[in-house]
Amino acid sequence: MGLRHRGPQHPAAEAGRAARAAVPDQRATGDALPLMFRFRAGPLRTAAALAVGFIVLRVVYRVLFGGVGGGDVVLIDLPLLYLPPPFAHVTLLGPITLGGLGSAALSAVPIAAAILAFGVVASVIDMSRVFARGARGGPLSGLARALVIAWSTLPQLTDAVRSVRTARALRGERGVASLVVPVFERTIERAVAVAAAMEVRGFAAGHPREGACERPVVLRDVSIGFEGGGGAGVAEPDEESRYPGAPDVILRDVDLERMPGTLTLVVGPTGSGKSTLLHSLSGLHTHVDDGWATGPIRVGGLDRIAVPPRDTSGFVGVVMQRPAMGFATESVDDEIAFALDVRGVSPTIVAARVAGVAEQVGIRHLLGRSLRALSAGEASLVAVASAVVQRPSLLLVDEPLADLDSAARTRVVALLDRLAHEAGVCVIVVEHRAAEFTSVADEVLAITDGTLRPVGAARDESADAGADPPMRAVPARRVASDLRELARRAPSLEVVGLSVAHGTSVPVTDAELAVDAGEIVAIHGPNGAGKSSLLEAIARPRRGGQVIVGGTDAAGLSRHTLRARVALVPDDSDDLLFCLTVDEECRRNDRTSRLPRGTTAGVLATLLPDLAAAPARSEALATLLPDLADAPARSEALATLLPDLADAPARSEALATLTTRIPIRTLATRTTRIPIRTLATRTTRITIRTLAARTSPTPAAPTPLTPASRTSSTPTHASLSGSRTAPRLSAWVRDRHPRDLSVGQRRCLVLAIQLAAAPAVLLVDEPTRGLDPVATSLVASALRRAADVGAAVVIATHDAEFAVAVADRRIRMQDGRLATSEAVVT
Repeated sequence: MGLRHRGPQHPAAEAGRAARAAVPDQRATGDALPLMFRFRAGPLRTAAALAVGFIVLRVVYRVLFGGVGGGDVVLIDLPLLYLPPPFAHVTLLGPITLGGLGSAALSAVPIAAAILAFGVVASVIDMSRVFARGARGGPLSGLARALVIAWSTLPQLTDAVRSVRTARALRGERGVASLVVPVFERTIERAVAVAAAMEVRGFAAGHPREGACERPVVLRDVSIGFEGGGGAGVAEPDEESRYPGAPDVILRDVDLERMPGTLTLVVGPTGSGKSTLLHSLSGLHTHVDDGWATGPIRVGGLDRIAVPPRDTSGFVGVVMQRPAMGFATESVDDEIAFALDVRGVSPTIVAARVAGVAEQVGIRHLLGRSLRALSAGEASLVAVASAVVQRPSLLLVDEPLADLDSAARTRVVALLDRLAHEAGVCVIVVEHRAAEFTSVADEVLAITDGTLRPVGAARDESADAGADPPMRAVPARRVASDLRELARRAPSLEVVGLSVAHGTSVPVTDAELAVDAGEIVAIHGPNGAGKSSLLEAIARPRRGGQVIVGGTDAAGLSRHTLRARVALVPDDSDDLLFCLTVDEECRRNDRTSRLPRGTTAGVLATLLPDLAAAPARSEALATLLPDLADAPARSEALATLLPDLADAPARSEALATLTTRIPIRTLATRTTRIPIRTLATRTTRITIRTLAARTSPTPAAPTPLTPASRTSSTPTHASLSGSRTAPRLSAWVRDRHPRDLSVGQRRCLVLAIQLAAAPAVLLVDEPTRGLDPVATSLVASALRRAADVGAAVVIATHDAEFAVAVADRRIRMQDGRLATSEAVVT
């Protein structure tokens, strides 16, 4: 593969290599101690609360079993109860005396004191640094690894319970049982992510290696896959899934060679294997993710399959998807410094490095902040800083722009550009927002059908190669205008003087907002502006303002009524998935929302026609493209929509220009009765509705609403599913674990769960987060359908293009305040 780069020598790379080689010699001795001691009130408060709680529980236990008498003044004379055999030796209750209470409390003091002592130690000693220093080898390195994972996972367990409780309220769930599965999954996911993050940052490295900067990456005829693939449809570690019956080979015949001082962009649809490629280069694929690879993979001249990631962490930097899940410390400073602490670098050098890289990335104001207080975008910036602080010669970055606002995206792109073209680092980036890298990437590589192919130099060709072109706006605004014209009533949603406070932080101040039925409003702004807090406050109103839904103050509505009228899809939408199969999710939502059986599944099948069972496909196609519902007419219809498809020699070229995907074999199955097994398995995909919208003179659109067909602006189950008889999901989808679906499919599943009750208001936080253009178009269609049937839709997003494509108005939010709205003009 050809590659353009700036100059053959890259002296900056050699200088960086020399600097890295010098760092381990500057070890800390006594000066390491000051950084390990610092006072933090949080652990002490937590320990004090636990100690008091233990004493109270001990006293209650003694009151219930054995009594707390003792010959003193009787405070409460409870009857003494004896249990029947074989528990006759157990007594319940009995007199409660002052001396007995004191004795019970004193019996709990030793354990309470131990809890408090541990809290004191944790509040003055930075345990993560202690564990990191203890992981530099020796017999205790394995124990140190386990302690770091446990120490990092414990706060996440509390956060997981809090997040799942919020999600449970958003779904209308009750009872503790609904917490078990999601909390367990979140905790395991967190532990695995922390272990992977520590691995790539050199924790417990036994034999650190120095790579050859002149040849950072060399792959020759490499195939990459997972064990036990087959038809299991197992999700990849980067949360991308494969289609049913897929082989376990993710990438095949990969030839790749990268040089220092270059920035390479890798594009491709969700599930194509982009993150798997990065994991193969970092070593996580074969050493952590239980994957396999055939053929030589050499990173810095070393055999990647033989050398674990921790031994190459000195010259390989990694930024993974959802980086906050892998944070191993408590503060921004400690997280950036973690890899240097593991290597035993002097605290003086560590402090200077942390300050310098924070300045580069633009997060100096975050130093000293707790990681748990960061927004998703701020966490992404911290992850970038943590990866570059070691000055690697190879930097692997997985979707760095997914959670960033436009200013932060510009900073990160500029930083990666400088690292590659000034510092001589070999940078490989996986990103759906390919256009952001058009001016800085040296080459674009696209993954299609399991094959890595060069597209060209980004400066000469479109960086959108392998991805979809911008979405075309559909007539959602016209339909919304019709709805507002028909309604002529108060807005579906009114927010009056809404403020939100979290301790001393006030993320939302005096918010004023009005949204009509059928309208889509996009709220945009920088990271940390308060967008997520605003949506959550609307969905779960408390104090500090008014939220009026359909003319009724939401504060006076019951939990069930509020949930039926206002639905929120949070930024981490997977929190709303509680069950082990898609079918269980749908049926459970029908029960908790008191809906007819099959309602949620019908909405999902409508949002994702690919997942509908065969009998429902004809009806779905008839709704979208009536011509294709008639099998004998399909040739004429296809020839009208895409003339090139009628010409066999031109078919490949025509398909290459299509941008949204469903399996070609599935399209054939929908329009003919040819058995699916007789068709070749292809991963090139098209969406018939998008195809019609992009090739026919009149874009496919819902039937225009008229006063005769609609008398109310309230959505209905039938209108959301698109037909009187809701389509059914295919069997293979019903039995799949929700997390085995693709990212876009999971987002649509959560949307179906929240839309099934036909809410008057739909709130969606970062709807395109981590989605490729295909999944983005699926989510856009779901939002349009909700608006088309009368819901007031509010989205919080950093994706300006998405907002222009789907929204009627945009409102900027900054420092917790909403600015004047502006109409979207297309």
